[in-house]
Amino acid sequence: MSAKPVEFVGEPVEPVSSALLELSKVTKHFGGLAAVQDVDLQVNPTEIVSIIGPNGAGKTTVFNLITGIYRATSGDVRLEGRSLVGLSPDQVVRRGITRTFQNIRLFNNMTVIENVLVGLHTQLKANVLGSLFHTPSVMHEEVDARKRAIDLLSFFGLTILLIEHKLAVTMGISDRIAVLDYGRKIAEGLPEEVRRDERVIAAYLGTPSTRGEQAPVDERAAE
Repeated sequence: MSAKPVEFVGEPVEPVSSALLELSKVTKHFGGLAAVQDVDLQVNPTEIVSIIGPNGAGKTTVFNLITGIYRATSGDVRLEGRSLVGLSPDQVVRRGITRTFQNIRLFNNMTVIENVLVGLHTQLKANVLGSLFHTPSVMHEEVDARKRAIDLLSFFGLTILLIEHKLAVTMGISDRIAVLDYGRKIAEGLPEEVRRDERVIAAYLGTPSTRGEQAPVDERAAE
């Protein structure tokens, strides 16, 4: 006896993305200038993904769109499936995204753990009075924060999105690399794949490869 085919009624269900951070057709205009155009990008949990490109490629603008400095003209930025568009920078921080800059400033008289705890303070709920009198809830929160700091330092569970214009810097640390040029994503893939991509070669060196075999980017020239 043969089984009858099963019929499903209703709209097809869209597959749920496993990405932690996802940019979908993100565009940002400043007047008549399109600084970022239709950028798609996914960052999966525990990945280190680098965004590279020549000066003026749109790398910092993408970061400003993710962290709430700018609002996208169109498209969506999602963290764990929830949109970040329209949130202020402090709200984005509370959702779990922390941004650091190249001019890193550390407290020299503090330990490494204490420096990390400073970065975690925005996620704590303690008020001034609770901190002054060391209430049980505050003490419990401080213990949890210290455990979180240790976890971050151990590098487990940490997802990193890095911007850099020097290809050589990103080659040895990135799981994947996305390349921007004039606001558009022109390449994405494993570091070695990106290094040999003709569009990346053209963006960094100014001329496309005319050889039959793809030539790798000279990392010294990309600096």
